[in-house]
Amino acid sequence: MQHNATKYFALARTEEMAGHDAPAILFYLASFCASLNCYDTQTLYRTTAKIQRLQARISLPDESLIVMVHSYGPLSDEVCQLSLLQSLSGELPAVLT
Repeated sequence: MQHNATKYFALARTEEMAGHDAPAILFYLASFCASLNCYDTQTLYRTTAKIQRLQARISLPDESLIVMVHSYGPLSDEVCQLSLLQSLSGELPAVLT
């Protein structure tokens, strides 16, 4: 899973650097969930910062962002969505404690 988190992060960064904010945020969300699924906190924190920056740049409210979160690992979509909200507010996701 960690390898996937890194791949998604790299894809997101490429899209972001090309000025493609919508695909970039989707790849960052995939990286966030993959990081969460494998407890990779380093990538999780980097990804959260990138999501926050893009979210502000494209004026995307939390409600719209959350519905785009999908987990392809052992954690459910709901757990990943709640964890993203916790991370965006500066908290450590409960699943990691």
